[in-house]
Amino acid sequence: LYQTDIPVELLGNVDIVDWMALRKMRGRDAFGQQTAPAAARLLYLRGHWLRMPPFMLARHLVQKFRMRRRKAPE
Repeated sequence: LYQTDIPVELLGNVDIVDWMALRKMRGRDAFGQQTAPAAARLLYLRGHWLRMPPFMLARHLVQKFRMRRRKAPE
């Protein structure tokens, strides 16, 4: 990506997070729509997991879920 030289010792060492990030960056169609929604969602959740302790994350996600349920059209 971006024609950056990759050190020889790093070649072939791609973990799942690297794969998801590349998939998300490259996953756009001609109209700019996301074609890799699973990778995008997993990276989003991983970002929250790294920033919040499990209890705080669970509380945060429950609050977001409740807010969205209240705003949903019936």
